[in-house]
Amino acid sequence: MSYFFAFMLAMFGTTALIVPLMKWAERLRFVDLPEERKVHQVPVPRIGGIAMVVSTLVAFVIFLPISQMFTAFLAAIAVLFVFGVWDDRAELNHRVKFLGQIIAVSIVIFEGGVLIERVPFHDFEPIPYYFSVPLTYFALLGITNAINLSDGLDGLAGGTTLLSLAIVAALGFIAHDPALTMMSLVIMGSIFGFLRYNTHPARVFMGDTGSQFLGFCAGVLVVWLTQKSNVALSPAMPLLLLGFPILDTFMVMAHRIRNGQSPFVADKNHTHHKLLHLGFDHYEAVLIIYIAQAILVSGAYVLRYQLDAIIIIAYGLFCASVIAFFQITNRTGWRVHQNVSSSEASVVARAASWIVQEQHLPRWSFYVVAVTIPIYLFLGAMASASFTLDIEVLTLVLLLVLAFVYHLQKGQPFNMLERACTYITCAIIVYFMQTSDVVHADFKILQYGYFVLLAAVVSLAMRFSKGQRFTLNTMDFLVILLAVSVPNLHMRGMLDRDISEGVAMLIVLFYGIEIIIMKLSSKSDILRYALYATLGFISIKGYLVL
Repeated sequence: MSYFFAFMLAMFGTTALIVPLMKWAERLRFVDLPEERKVHQVPVPRIGGIAMVVSTLVAFVIFLPISQMFTAFLAAIAVLFVFGVWDDRAELNHRVKFLGQIIAVSIVIFEGGVLIERVPFHDFEPIPYYFSVPLTYFALLGITNAINLSDGLDGLAGGTTLLSLAIVAALGFIAHDPALTMMSLVIMGSIFGFLRYNTHPARVFMGDTGSQFLGFCAGVLVVWLTQKSNVALSPAMPLLLLGFPILDTFMVMAHRIRNGQSPFVADKNHTHHKLLHLGFDHYEAVLIIYIAQAILVSGAYVLRYQLDAIIIIAYGLFCASVIAFFQITNRTGWRVHQNVSSSEASVVARAASWIVQEQHLPRWSFYVVAVTIPIYLFLGAMASASFTLDIEVLTLVLLLVLAFVYHLQKGQPFNMLERACTYITCAIIVYFMQTSDVVHADFKILQYGYFVLLAAVVSLAMRFSKGQRFTLNTMDFLVILLAVSVPNLHMRGMLDRDISEGVAMLIVLFYGIEIIIMKLSSKSDILRYALYATLGFISIKGYLVL
């Protein structure tokens, strides 16, 4: 439970800090102005990194025990924070930024004992200290700047780092290293809190404070995982865990050097710039890089105990595929979304266009969601065993709150209080459905089938509906990936099977409920009535059983 609370503290802390910081950003000159190399068109506050670092440090101090490595890690983050805030306000040159990074890396090496002592093809024998120290400097400085340089589109640096840290947390848990797991989860929580403001179109940027913080932390935690926490892991594992930022940086610097430029001069040759040049929109470019990073980190988990050569070959094939793709598109002049007249469209294309029109697939997807979720909630209350007294009291309180709010704003859309009551009701139903021994096995099988169908229908409704809708953004891709991954965590003992499946079900339900709320008209209160019936039934079920 401490993992959960630490994650939530970092997430909500970041979310809460961003709002007041945004109001002060312009006055304190923490604003990112548009320019030729950047893709945004209006000034954007760059205070997200400040919120992330502060929330992370608070959660670290509360939930982590004091150790030499931990103290050094905190001190190094504090140094990067000072230089990052300075840079976000005054636009430092790369030499001054590099100085701050060198100081931070020196602290974790000489005070925290973070060293790369094992390298691929060396038979698990430690390399000499005079090789280990410069190699660690090179690796940590490299990944810090790689993620810093990759922060060019909304949600990009945060999302890719989050995917890496998710695997680090899982592998740290398997290695029985609670400190590593906790640190990874806390930073993930701060990223989640930030991404809701940073997904396209972004309302806030993380700035160098955030991107250097994420790059440095990811590098330190990956080195600690592979060199200290679990030495059975291949020392080539960082190539997969941090693979895409590494590849992007090498491609950009190779291009600059080949053209006779300084490798530190900013340009528009990063992977995300190339994807935009090929005609992909902002959303699509970020999603493609997320998918690429997800493939790499999934490969890291699958190949974690494989030979060094296998991991390096796998990463090499991935890099070759990316490079080949851009080489081919550059030579052929291929572009996505090229205009095709309606007369040239195929029968299949015309049929697909007809299906996704608002009055066809999107409308019926909404009907399925709006009708089946209320039915599921009520049937779940009926099928579950007798609820405990505290749950019956809680549901009665929720029912009274909903009735009171509805009386005050009859005919108005759902407000935040009603949303919270709805989410709590869903959590109660799913929990008791998953843990109750009274629910018939056949009903549980039907439930699994229903949630597979519901997930598909919710995805269709979010993707194709127009006008007022719950918009699917790149952060939601990460949430959906979490929904797919969480049910498998029980295989490693990280979560009970019933609870892990319940988490995935709740994610699908929450998205479905948001769709219903966003699409409901003032004349349709089907969700409210279903909640009243469900909560009322739970409140009196204990008396009915007696």
